[in-house]
Amino acid sequence: MNQRQGSSPQIETRTPGLVFTVCSNAAVLVGFGALLIFDTSSRDSFSWMDPYQYYGFAQDVLEGQRGFSDFQVPSLFPLFILPFLAASGPSIPHAFWVHIAFTILLLIAVQLHCKDGGLRTPSAIISLLILGTPLLFGLSRELYVEFSLTAVVTLGFAFWSRMRTAHPQDPPPQQSASFLFAMTFAIGVMTKMTFPIFFILPIGAVLLSDLLEHRFSHIRLIIWSTLLPGLFVLGVQAAFFPNSFGYYLSLGNTQLPVMYLIGPPELLSWGSLSYYWITGATCLFLIAPLLLISLWPLRHAPRRPWPERLRSRTSMLWLWCLGPLLLLTFQNVKEPRHIAPSVVPAILLMIEGIESLPWRRPQRLLLGLAVSLSVVQVALIEGHWIEAPYFMNRAVEWAQIEAALDGYDSVPPPRDRLEDIRRRARRYNQNILVGGFSPNEALSLTWQAFPAVVYTLETLERPEQLSRKVPFERFEDLYLLAALNTYNQRASWNAYYESIPPKEIFENAEFLILTEAARQRLPLDASRYKEISRFQREDGAVLIFKSRKPDTDSYRNLYSQAYLKENSRLTTEEAQVVQLDMLRSAILAGHQEESQALWLRYPWLASEDPSPRPLYSMGGYEDLEKVVANARTRRARREAIR
Repeated sequence: MNQRQGSSPQIETRTPGLVFTVCSNAAVLVGFGALLIFDTSSRDSFSWMDPYQYYGFAQDVLEGQRGFSDFQVPSLFPLFILPFLAASGPSIPHAFWVHIAFTILLLIAVQLHCKDGGLRTPSAIISLLILGTPLLFGLSRELYVEFSLTAVVTLGFAFWSRMRTAHPQDPPPQQSASFLFAMTFAIGVMTKMTFPIFFILPIGAVLLSDLLEHRFSHIRLIIWSTLLPGLFVLGVQAAFFPNSFGYYLSLGNTQLPVMYLIGPPELLSWGSLSYYWITGATCLFLIAPLLLISLWPLRHAPRRPWPERLRSRTSMLWLWCLGPLLLLTFQNVKEPRHIAPSVVPAILLMIEGIESLPWRRPQRLLLGLAVSLSVVQVALIEGHWIEAPYFMNRAVEWAQIEAALDGYDSVPPPRDRLEDIRRRARRYNQNILVGGFSPNEALSLTWQAFPAVVYTLETLERPEQLSRKVPFERFEDLYLLAALNTYNQRASWNAYYESIPPKEIFENAEFLILTEAARQRLPLDASRYKEISRFQREDGAVLIFKSRKPDTDSYRNLYSQAYLKENSRLTTEEAQVVQLDMLRSAILAGHQEESQALWLRYPWLASEDPSPRPLYSMGGYEDLEKVVANARTRRARREAIR
């Protein structure tokens, strides 16, 4: 067998045959797919906005309610989900089957990498290690696009690995790699706009290598293989998805002011600069220490000219692995899923390191250890002994929770609204505290309860992690400020924003949704709360409590009052944003006396002038805004008659 260039002497063994490769990969697919179907069969919700967008749009297209060009996000992902909903019926569990299709693509791509790199380890074992990492295992249980993106990026790199040494005068079989790479590049960009980030440094390294060796024809080949797909994508977007260009211009909505609160808010802080490097290691969990073995081939690599080093397979893997971590560090929105495709080269480099060892016994022991640790960490995740980002394998039973909330309204909603608007109107001022759930489940409850303000007990238990700086620099939608605390808990960024002191959150919680463990941890005064519902889950009961206080202070009002008190010299526009939100809360709660007092205190509210800067950066408030606008119009007309 040919020895990989730059590695230490190899032990002669045969690479796996075709039959073994097919059967072993089929076994991995069946096992992983069966476990995925089992884990998602009872799911009744997603954890946040993005999965609902993809699922909801695919369902609307299937039912003929919307056309595909109406989608606001430039992604083909809803199109990938559509066949599974059409074949099996529109349901949340069926939507997860799309991950099985992309698992097949990932298995094929890993096999191509093994063949290209001359790896002796069966590709099924490498795929098992990749799929068993907490990050990808968790993503496969949520409808984010990054699991699919990982498969597409891996396939793209398989073609790029062959194309990086291709030449315009090569025979057609070698030229086909360029065409396949260009196709994959176009599909990847239309899957998610971050696709090129994983190729920037590898392509840059090969271009520099070509420049040093005056391989200008190869430079032209690379430019055309990336430029043409880019132009093709722009043309397709302009023709079929014209509504998505705003998403590109906002860099995937990451330029919205509130979005920088996802992950470390200060771009050049130590927490921000180290976030992806620490997250990358923790997302590999037990097998992370084995990555040190990947340094062994570098130590024993022979000296070669710089152009050869730059375009070597090992350099490509390192740049694929570390390049996105470096580039995304300077993006103001940070969470683990953004670096998911970098898991693949990390595992490939680890396998190369193991195979480069000159001793057969340590090779087998280390490979066996890696597989064993992978199985152990999957078992720990499945048993909820450790948290994996994005992992949920059971229902949150929102229907039962919602029935309990709807049965105990503090204030009857206005009688002249449709039921869905009435429900959102009364939810707007509801105060909810949840505790004892995993970060993914807590975030799912937060999303389901929209627009009620939901705090998570676990984010309030350590006051030293709470910061009052951010919530009082710019007035924001309190729903998002509270939700982003739970979002950051899921993203392993344990620094939270104190828009309201924890004492006031506990005192004014209208509803408590607690597991038995959280109930024991949170002492409740029986004279202040009554249990209104409970239901059983596999890990214990979930209890719902209602405050006995007849009219709790709305979290939204508490934040507005605190903001005005802490910022005594606000600009007129910023003050009006706060004042309008106070009026909005009063109108939607049906508090006529409070609304009247606000009309008198802030006369501008009674005018039909345009509102100050928009407060909301997410959808779902449109109908409620119309209710408030209509109330202002009616008030203005009454004042004009007087």
